[in-house]
Amino acid sequence: MSIGKEVWKYGGMRFSHFFGFNLAILGKQGWKLLTNQDTIVSRIYKTKYSLKTDFLGVRLGHNPSYIWRSIFASHVIVSGGLRWQIGNGKSIVVWTNLW
Repeated sequence: MSIGKEVWKYGGMRFSHFFGFNLAILGKQGWKLLTNQDTIVSRIYKTKYSLKTDFLGVRLGHNPSYIWRSIFASHVIVSGGLRWQIGNGKSIVVWTNLW
């Protein structure tokens, strides 16, 4: 009996796609950086890596930390899951915004 089978026998976590799970958790952190810009962690990353833009417009930068590279890897996931909410329509520019 191997250790892996024994762990699954007693209700192990059974991550079949660990890379996808990790990317989803990092995407959640990226989403928090995008939506909660007043937190201390968001301010630190914004100061260190992007002074004038949000998480969607940021670049990887020169000599990034391992954590920032990991969160930046989820950039594709976060930007792929965004949807427009029209609201009152004052902030929508028909000719330049992606539809």
